Amino acid sequence: APLSSFETTTIFDVDFNADSSLINYATKSFKLSIFDIAKAVVKDSITFPPGPIASPFFGPLNSGPLNPSLCAVAVQNYIYIVDSVSNSIISTIPAERRHIFTALQFSPDEKKLVVAESRDNVGFECNYYLYDISSQTKILLSDNKIWSYPAIAFSKDGAILATAKNTAIELDEPMSPFVFRPLYSLTGYSNKISALDFSPTMSDG
Repeated sequence: APLSSFETTTIFDVDFNADSSLINYATKSFKLSIFDIAKAVVKDSITFPPGPIASPFFGPLNSGPLNPSLCAVAVQNYIYIVDSVSNSIISTIPAERRHIFTALQFSPDEKKLVVAESRDNVGFECNYYLYDISSQTKILLSDNKIWSYPAIAFSKDGAILATAKNTAIELDEPMSPFVFRPLYSLTGYSNKISALDFSPTMSDG
């Protein structure tokens, strides 16, 4: 059955969990729901407090690539890292003042998140940050005011981080837990990049 048959409000984002047994999805009612594929039922849900922005903006979300119960979801100016088995919030990440989160991606080892913060929900003045989950440390990865639709992807082995910057894709290599070295830029696109991902073999992106 389609997810729409279980919801009466807008679904903002959808992602499979690590073992593809569940679908995590975020709705306009500030709720994260966990859909059990085998049983075709909504297993659990977590409702978050609304953010300070009048028009609802919930999402995006990203499921942990290793732990089937791990999920991170943005609710305006906060990211909540949750455990869908215990139905609990593990950690909370605040945005900078007057910003909201518009993209997020776990690192392949689930120790970090790369996030995009924007002035509004279309990505203007977007900045990319690296967030270390255990130490709750956040560092700036990009220059201020990247006029772009945010998009983030890690290669499957974590060796390369790709971020969209207007009509280019920047590829960076982690040199230490909080230092990234620029590799090269993919340029020549006529439109702004709004989504990206690596292929499973990482031979192309």
